[in-house]
Amino acid sequence: MPTDQPITELTMDTSPVPSGVNITFSSTVNGNLLAVQVNVEAARCPSENDNSNQMQNRTEPWSVNITPSGFSQSLKLEITLECQCGCMRSREEKSLSCSGRGALVCGQCECYKSYVGQQCQTEAEPVSSPKDEFCRSSPNAPVCSDRGKCVDGSCECDNRVNPKERYSGRYCECSNFDCQYHNNSICGGHGRCECGNCVCDDDWTGEDCGCSMETASCRGSHGYLCNERGFCQCGVCICWPPYVGPTCERCPFC
Repeated sequence: MPTDQPITELTMDTSPVPSGVNITFSSTVNGNLLAVQVNVEAARCPSENDNSNQMQNRTEPWSVNITPSGFSQSLKLEITLECQCGCMRSREEKSLSCSGRGALVCGQCECYKSYVGQQCQTEAEPVSSPKDEFCRSSPNAPVCSDRGKCVDGSCECDNRVNPKERYSGRYCECSNFDCQYHNNSICGGHGRCECGNCVCDDDWTGEDCGCSMETASCRGSHGYLCNERGFCQCGVCICWPPYVGPTCERCPFC
């Protein structure tokens, strides 16, 4: 950053991006170095009901240029939205795993009408008992969330093949296995799954408990976090150029 032209703000030139995508950014100045932090968050996937001006370019990726005020150099971001799990694209109709009475999607059965159960092995009764209404979370909701059976107005949740996995809740609406994974472990191996959300152990954070709050690995030989030439994120130093290294203590071009 030239010393005769200080930067006080950033401007962002945006080409059409899908509705629901929010971009925020901030900057810090350290000597003649300008460090920019850019955050992109997608609240939802685009739909046909979105504003036509925002969706005039429906072809991904969407491009965004970020340019510091007064400079010709810019940063180009290309944004692509993944709107469904990869396994959802593979749907096996009349799967043998579902007793031929449902479709296998992402390892779970979506039973055809009038069939219920983990393997669609049970034919639902045509007329529900009045007490079944006590086993529904709402008037039109399935009995026991299709994860159990209603016995005298109370849900008895189905058992899973894996005994460590279980359904819970008044309507069997919760599970202890339907949470985010990190490093092939549920909740990163640093928390527990409660009703679809990770509850992280101490010193861990993030939706998947994959971010360590420990900073010892970020301290350099002088005891400073990332040598005061970067910031510590999830136990790893993110160095400001041109500094590099595990603790930002090397500068090949200084």
